[in-house]
Amino acid sequence: MSPRRRSAENKPLRSSDSGKSAPGDFPVEISRADQPSLSGIGRKLTLRGLQVEVSEPLSPGQEVGFRLNVMGAPLEAKASVTHCTALLEDRYRVFLTFTSEMSAAECERLARLQALRRAHG
Repeated sequence: MSPRRRSAENKPLRSSDSGKSAPGDFPVEISRADQPSLSGIGRKLTLRGLQVEVSEPLSPGQEVGFRLNVMGAPLEAKASVTHCTALLEDRYRVFLTFTSEMSAAECERLARLQALRRAHG
């Protein structure tokens, strides 16, 4: 293991790893077939996917719906779980890849949200 990798593993957890919101985080509602929806905290957003922290694990390959309640009107789309990592205190980091097509207006809203998040770091 390289010294760089070892030092990264020894870094203390950020507030976003503890289930608490940080500046720039946003609410996300995840819907699942035949199961109650999950409320999560959006941590990262790109035009291709989303990273969310939730209280229950999701399985890779699982198809979900999500709703972002930001910037005026809610944005709803479909996604596939690509990865799920356990964090501390019964929290899970889930990586979603968008699977439904989005309109030009929805893509523009995602791009604006991404820019705002970068500005607030």
